[in-house]
Amino acid sequence: MVKNARMDVIAPPATGIRHHWAGLPATVRDAVEGILGAWAVEARGQSGGFSPGVAARVRLADGRRAFVKAVGAEANPGSPAARRDDTRGRFPEQPGQW
Repeated sequence: MVKNARMDVIAPPATGIRHHWAGLPATVRDAVEGILGAWAVEARGQSGGFSPGVAARVRLADGRRAFVKAVGAEANPGSPAARRDDTRGRFPEQPGQW
């Protein structure tokens, strides 16, 4: 075991191409709003990250705010399963959510 070893790690820049909330299919926006229980009245895209897809902060009609990530299998076949696994690990499952 080496103590005090120095490692120079240079991470690649986050280059995922982010899409806008408004560019999501209406069925996806409707499903997200159904899960959140209110319409999104404002959405601000978030830049950065590695996965292609939507990352947005949304303000809901009832005043709440949410962070939404959406990915599709067309751009990155592994992304949908990875996002579901990540989300399941962070938040308790709701009936019918997945």
